[in-house]
Amino acid sequence: MFYFHLADDTVTLDRNGLDLPDIASARAVAAERIAEILREGDVGTLWDGKPLRLWVIDEPKSAGRKLFSLNVTATSDERLDSPSTHGRTSSPVRILPKYFFLLRWPYREEADREGTILLHDDEAHAYAKRIIRELKEAGGYDDPGLTMIVRNACGETLFLIPFVEVR
Repeated sequence: MFYFHLADDTVTLDRNGLDLPDIASARAVAAERIAEILREGDVGTLWDGKPLRLWVIDEPKSAGRKLFSLNVTATSDERLDSPSTHGRTSSPVRILPKYFFLLRWPYREEADREGTILLHDDEAHAYAKRIIRELKEAGGYDDPGLTMIVRNACGETLFLIPFVEVR
C-alpha cells in the first residue's frame, strides 16, 4: 500500500492509501496529483513562498517509511505583483503534458529519456509523424518493421505508428 500525504498551508494525511503494483506506479500517481492541484489553481500559499509538498509512505498514520516526496516551490518577481492580487495569479496554472517517442525495431528499442512537452495528444501524433519523415529523409530508417511508439508521462502507449505508413 502507498499513502499519499499532502502539505501546503495545511497537512492532509491519506488514511486509505492505494494498492499499487510498484513504486513507479506510485510516482506516476503522485505526479498526477500534484499536476491536478496545479491545474485547478488550488495552490494554497505556494505564491507566498511556502512549498507544496506531497510525500509517500508505505504504512498508514505517518508510521511508515518515507519512500519519496515531491516538492513544488514558486517564486515571483515582486515588481510584477500588484496590491490587488497580493502576489496571487488570477488564472489557474496549466500543466502541459510530456510525451515520449520511442523507436522500435523487430530486434531492439531506442528509448526517449527526455520526452517532449506538447499541448495535447493530437499535437504529439503530428510531431511523431514529423520525426518519422525527418528520419526517413536522413536515411537508415527503412526497416519495414520499424515503429514509432508515443507514450504519455504515465507510460501509457497512445500511438503505434509504423514508419511504412508515413509519407
